[in-house]
Formats: sequence, structure tokens, C-alpha cells
Amino acid sequence: MTLFDIYQAAFTESELFQRILGACVVASADIHEESPGTSNHANRVIWAQALLEDALTVARELFWSTLRDPSIVAQVIAGGAGITDVQIQAVVDGVLDDVADGSQAP
Repeated sequence: MTLFDIYQAAFTESELFQRILGACVVASADIHEESPGTSNHANRVIWAQALLEDALTVARELFWSTLRDPSIVAQVIAGGAGITDVQIQAVVDGVLDDVADGSQAP
């Protein structure tokens, strides 16, 4: 994957971006169902609400976080065909507390 390919994936509605957006929607639904006692719950709810209000912007932030995962990067470089939905969801879920820091509050 060239630098231009990475740009295209980030700033167009690429399949990878669409799948990351889908993983964000799943994470948002999970947050709304989790216990209020969950660690970082208040900030996670703010993030989930921000996703409902502006999904593309919020998902784009997770796009860059997802591209920091070594296994995803290796598969993107190889053409991206081997990336599974389970991998994407795991990475989104894994970085969610890092991005759900309350800064998405209105």
C-alpha cells in the first residue's frame, strides 16, 4: 500500500473506513448496554453520543487509532484482504478508552 493508498483509505469512504465505522456503531451500542459502574463509563457515553451526532468525524479518529495496530498495518500493506471484522472490532474496542476522554462533550 502506497502513501496515496493510505490517504485514499482515510479521506474517502473506503471499505476499511466503512468497516471501522461499523465497529464504532457496535461499540456505541455496547456502551449503552454496559453497567454504569464500568471503568470510564461517563466518558464512554459521551463518546457514544458524539458518534450518534457525527459518526464520520468520530469514526475517522478511530480510523487512525486502528492504523496504529501492527497486525492491521501489516495486512493493509499487503492489500488489506485478510483483515477480519473481528480484528477491527477488537482494535476499536481496545483503543476506545484512549479516545473516550470526555473531549467529545458538546
